[in-house]
Amino acid sequence: MFMIFQNNFVGMKLEGLKPGQILDHVDLSKAIPLDPLFGKNIQYNLDSSFVVKGRQDFVAFSGGNVSEKAQELAEQMKEYPAGVALSMDGFSMEQLSELIGGIGKEIDSAFAAGEISEQEYADLNKGLDAYTDFMTEKAEKQNASFAIMKQTAAATKAKIQSGASEKEMTDYAELVREKWQEKIDEYLEENAYDRTALQQMIAAIRTGKALSFHAMA
Repeated sequence: MFMIFQNNFVGMKLEGLKPGQILDHVDLSKAIPLDPLFGKNIQYNLDSSFVVKGRQDFVAFSGGNVSEKAQELAEQMKEYPAGVALSMDGFSMEQLSELIGGIGKEIDSAFAAGEISEQEYADLNKGLDAYTDFMTEKAEKQNASFAIMKQTAAATKAKIQSGASEKEMTDYAELVREKWQEKIDEYLEENAYDRTALQQMIAAIRTGKALSFHAMA
């Protein structure tokens, strides 16, 4: 959950944030909740973006005896991958392709080296498809929430500075709550990731082919 705050420091931070910046860059400890104006805080659900424990159930093996290598590869498909910094705006298409394509490349290498069976290879690839869908949708939702949150922070700051009354701010808070999901959906309609381009980018990483990500993303 996230809250819009009255403190101008936080407002400016939110407005000035750029994609890829980490949540820790915004010092929420100095913020003052808008309770005096809104009656209660406006909270935004940013999916499970800032929850430490995430999903790790993308691969379902068919056989009874699963090799250690196959298990190791399956464990790489985490909602919060090791060594990857969490950002408010979610993964970009390039980051997704590098993450997913990299795992796919390791799966292919393990199969070629005889470290995993044909069935394990099939199960891992099926799991990677599920992981790709999940991570892509998650990144899109985070990206949309980040964008709308910045817009709302700027609008909230402007209303406060304009001297809006307590009733006006309370009505505004209620409107934000009512329209939040609608704004997210509208943003996603226009800014969803190009699935075809993403698959090509993932394949490029997986096969080692050089493609221009900037031209495709």
